[in-house]
Amino acid sequence: MFDEGLREAANTDYWSEINPTGQRIHWKSLNVASNHPSKKAHLDASGCYLFGWGSVYENVIPRYVGETGRSLKERLREKYIRGPRANPKPWQERTCNLAEEHEGRLTGPMGWKAFPDDFLLEHFGEYKHEQISKAFSAAISCKSDDERYETVVGYLRQCANATMQLRGSEDFARRGIDQIWFALIPTSCKKEDRLGLEDVLTKVMNQWNRRNGHAKLLNR
Repeated sequence: MFDEGLREAANTDYWSEINPTGQRIHWKSLNVASNHPSKKAHLDASGCYLFGWGSVYENVIPRYVGETGRSLKERLREKYIRGPRANPKPWQERTCNLAEEHEGRLTGPMGWKAFPDDFLLEHFGEYKHEQISKAFSAAISCKSDDERYETVVGYLRQCANATMQLRGSEDFARRGIDQIWFALIPTSCKKEDRLGLEDVLTKVMNQWNRRNGHAKLLNR
């Protein structure tokens, strides 16, 4: 069923105001789609979503699947795509916007580790309290502030588990952020019965990716 749905979505053009039946929505089109009659009701509801890359079934690569009990529009704006009035601090930036704004840095040899020291400190401090705590523990024996600072940021680059924003932005940038899209996944589940569906979909899509020679999803 997933294969059939992906084939149908991939072989049609991106959604647009003149192509309201398109199932793949380019990430830059979220704000327009969320106010359009063809998608507004879906994006105002809770549900599941897929991020993918490429067009035409043979070339499409699923990259991330998620679910939310809130509205899909709110979830996508909170994590992946900046809303029309959002003005976040750099380390709080959305996954797709990070990929676009820092494409040169993210496609280099270091990937997300090439972000400036202050960016990484603020980002991990915001989203990964456990990781930043471990970094400061590694620097506990340092005698000077400069040595402590270098030890902390060095730990984050070498040992920290990257957040979805960092891993996702690097993946999207390396593949080509201009071809990243999302699609809404229709389900027959009631909202209260949807718990755990993301895990099921992740297994299915990872099997599909493996069968087609693609990397695993970004989900962990």
